[in-house]
Amino acid sequence: ITSASNKAVTFLKAFNADFVSAVETHRDKTQTKDLLASFAGRTNAVSPARANDDGPGNHGGAIFSSQNHTQIFFPTSYVPANGGHLAPTQDLVVATVKLQNIEVELVTSYFDHSIGIVGKNLDIVRSVHAHMHRNKRPVIWIGDFNYTPEEFAATDIPRWMRLSVIKPTGASYTYRNGTTERILDFLLV
Repeated sequence: ITSASNKAVTFLKAFNADFVSAVETHRDKTQTKDLLASFAGRTNAVSPARANDDGPGNHGGAIFSSQNHTQIFFPTSYVPANGGHLAPTQDLVVATVKLQNIEVELVTSYFDHSIGIVGKNLDIVRSVHAHMHRNKRPVIWIGDFNYTPEEFAATDIPRWMRLSVIKPTGASYTYRNGTTERILDFLLV
């Protein structure tokens, strides 16, 4: 899910999935406490949103949530915080889950729009790559990349990281602004 609005959080809680990832939460550190409270009774990790540089409000942010019966581990750099874990990297949450005796890295991230693969976005790519290299586990990377799958594939990052781009099935868009409709949210596996 992208954009963890109150409506989206209500949907996710009712959906009751074992694992939930949401990006572009728009919730800063204080508001993140409310988001964690919404997912009480689950194991959670969050990366708070940041203040907008060009006006009021926040952008970015990510949350990963799992049912308590799942086997999940967070990196030791995560700090326990009010019913969850606080990720040290903005707009990036990483969790290791055990699925049918196979440990898999689940990554949730948000890329800043309109800057390309530089700055913070490049830092996220490098962090995920380092994590993959260190842990040698399969990866499922869920994100709002602010690129179409085709644009992202053209960056050579998926090839370099040995990941495949997976477009959402049945969706003609994940982002709409007026007459513009684009798929900007997808998976890397």
